[in-house]
Amino acid sequence: MDVSGYLKAIDTADAVAFDIFDTLLVRPFFHPHDLFGFLEAESGLEGFAEARIRAEREARRTDPETDIDGIYRSIDPKYLALKDAEIGSEISFSRADPDMVEVFGYASEKGKNIVLVSDMYLPSDILERMVSKNGFSGHSKIYVSTETKVSKRSGLMYDMVLGDLGLPPSKVLMIGDNRHADCDSAISKGLKAMRWIPMKERYAASHRHEMRFLKRYPGYESSVIVAMDMLGWVEHPDETYWHMVSRRFGGPMNIMFAKFVMDSSEDMDKLVFFSRDGYMPMKVYEALGGKKLFVYLHTSRMIAKVFGRRDLSDRDTVLSLMAYLRDSGRYRDIEVPGKSEYRRFAEENRGVLERIMAEGHARYDNYLKRTVGDAGKIMLVDATTMKFTSQGDVERYLDHVDVTGCYYAVTAEGKKKHLAYCDRSRQHLCSSYVNLAEYFLGSGERPLLDIGDDGRPVFEEDVPNDETIRIRAFPQIYDGILDCTGFYSEMFGDRIPSVSGKVMDGWMDVLMAEESGNDPNTLSGIKWAVNTQHSIYKHLILRLSDIPCVIIMKIGEVLYSHRKR
Repeated sequence: MDVSGYLKAIDTADAVAFDIFDTLLVRPFFHPHDLFGFLEAESGLEGFAEARIRAEREARRTDPETDIDGIYRSIDPKYLALKDAEIGSEISFSRADPDMVEVFGYASEKGKNIVLVSDMYLPSDILERMVSKNGFSGHSKIYVSTETKVSKRSGLMYDMVLGDLGLPPSKVLMIGDNRHADCDSAISKGLKAMRWIPMKERYAASHRHEMRFLKRYPGYESSVIVAMDMLGWVEHPDETYWHMVSRRFGGPMNIMFAKFVMDSSEDMDKLVFFSRDGYMPMKVYEALGGKKLFVYLHTSRMIAKVFGRRDLSDRDTVLSLMAYLRDSGRYRDIEVPGKSEYRRFAEENRGVLERIMAEGHARYDNYLKRTVGDAGKIMLVDATTMKFTSQGDVERYLDHVDVTGCYYAVTAEGKKKHLAYCDRSRQHLCSSYVNLAEYFLGSGERPLLDIGDDGRPVFEEDVPNDETIRIRAFPQIYDGILDCTGFYSEMFGDRIPSVSGKVMDGWMDVLMAEESGNDPNTLSGIKWAVNTQHSIYKHLILRLSDIPCVIIMKIGEVLYSHRKR
């Protein structure tokens, strides 16, 4: 934001009056009253948000300049305990507008007499804590309507300010975001006034999809997502594309899923994060201070089918085995035909293939049991699933362990014991959502090919260009997600608001609406593996041209589900 006009106006004034909220300070809620919804969810006191708004309205009928105590005298007694929580949240969650820091600092450097003015129900000592916490100091006084009993709206507060300053009105500059209270009323009293364009107005002007999201999902969840995105937008003006898209979308996605894992795993002995798609939730879980023991387990759908299921009557298992034999180099004497001959290959080589799968099973069995250790109750953390293949595989290996799956999303109903942050079991075309989750939750590793004799993972050497692009971009993706995590932690501490999977899907709609074109170095141009063998790649964000392939795959999945019942 260009603040040169404000600086010039300050040069001509002897004193400057600043508004506080949406001028000096911003909050991590796009609408201030959404703090009440957050406190309701955090406390479990149902109905608080509505009661708090109603109590303020009723208190102002008696006293237009009521204070926080007057508001809580008008509220149901069962909510009284939240008064201190509200005040504490206002203090801890407030943040300086970075552009205003420059303007305020300039006024201070020029030796101007600075006062703060606010039509607010919080007392001046609380406001003092809020502004000083955010680096605003050197002002001579705070005028707050709840104490002066006169307001900026009426203009009477300006009479009081002018009387205390002993200056002619033309020598006092008022800066604030409210057109009436901060500008019109000040000008009516002879002061100079400049309207501060609040951060959310600047943001809204260039973020129309985000504003639609806010309207579509009213409440504190969307309010937090958009406000934090707004604050990040101001603080990261020159970031790279991959850092930006990962911070804005991959960050909230991982944070909310990691919180879901934290909230769902209290009685677990150990968390097992699956590769590759559980890597970033694991790093965010760690950054958020998750207290459960956790490990990172190298696994894949292909390994689950080849080493775990070992069902040569299943087409996908045989195709996975053929891909494994071609790429691993472990059994070079076996000639692998084209995939159209999978049935003949399986029938003619059944004994050899069963031995190969059994050897792999033994290697993976040792690796898995060594990784999980002696935990009796574990939670498997993964991005998405339809068939619960990897979970079923782990359960077969660890038949003595109580296993619960925890997924960012499930795309079909399953009988395995599990929890889902997003339940998409009744959504039939959710490919973009699935791909985005796996993209932002995954690691920068190449696809897993094998577990070696030494128990170490073996990765594919030659990978398609789309995989290479992501591997190269991953350091920026990683930094963007962890920067977002740190930002949320800095703002909320251990009180990061929970956001539902439904609202998070709405936030992904914003991303998909903003992505267009065919640039392979952006999400809109990236392709993503859609089959077990990583041989079929389709656009990460679904295109019309991809729909026939998706429909065919969905039909295959439905037929598979019916066949297994």
